Amino acid sequence: MQTLWRDAGALWSSCAERNPYSLTARVGLADAQLRDRKWTEARKNYLLAMEMSGGRDRADVWVGLALCDEADGDSAGACAAAKEAMRIDPFFLSEEKIISGLRSEAEIAREFSVIVSRCQTNSPP
Repeated sequence: MQTLWRDAGALWSSCAERNPYSLTARVGLADAQLRDRKWTEARKNYLLAMEMSGGRDRADVWVGLALCDEADGDSAGACAAAKEAMRIDPFFLSEEKIISGLRSEAEIAREFSVIVSRCQTNSPP
């Protein structure tokens, strides 16, 4: 089956095309684009996921948006999205938990933890 798709982006793109109303396929596609540093495409798919039922309640979608905002230089947007992710799932408060829980995504986890640290440092008292 792995020979059918050349990479994760192709797999998730195929899934999203076949079922455009699948939240899992939309988030999978956005995550693949995020890993490939395709920030604009990833943001578009995270925002589409947000419009779907349950999309706003998924911390991973907010994490993806935080990383896209950060890449675009929108520090305020990145902080707002990171705070929403942590509100939904306190798991994202700890860099150690993020990295251990997202083993295959260690680089993404580290990047998110940098955003969290910066946002907590810049929070008003």
